[in-house]
Amino acid sequence: MTTVYQGYLGKVTIGVTTIATMNRWNLPGRRNEILESSAFTDAFKTFVYGITEGGQAEFSGFFDDTDATGQALITAAYTGRPALPICAFITATATPSFST
Repeated sequence: MTTVYQGYLGKVTIGVTTIATMNRWNLPGRRNEILESSAFTDAFKTFVYGITEGGQAEFSGFFDDTDATGQALITAAYTGRPALPICAFITATATPSFST
């Protein structure tokens, strides 16, 4: 049976800092490249997995100029482009559902 989670428990963090006013995310997940590996004598085409793409993560919400921590980190990341430890939590647990 599938577990259904209530959305109000979710949050997005950079490190341990929660980003205020986030209200939507899209995590399409990883994809494996599929390569054809057929030979001349094969009756059917054969395939093998190639390189895995890490996927992407999209977050959206509202700008909150009073959030001097979380949204300030996003602004700094936009201008400086550092690698950030971003996590998405579906519930209020200590284990993220997604992390970079």
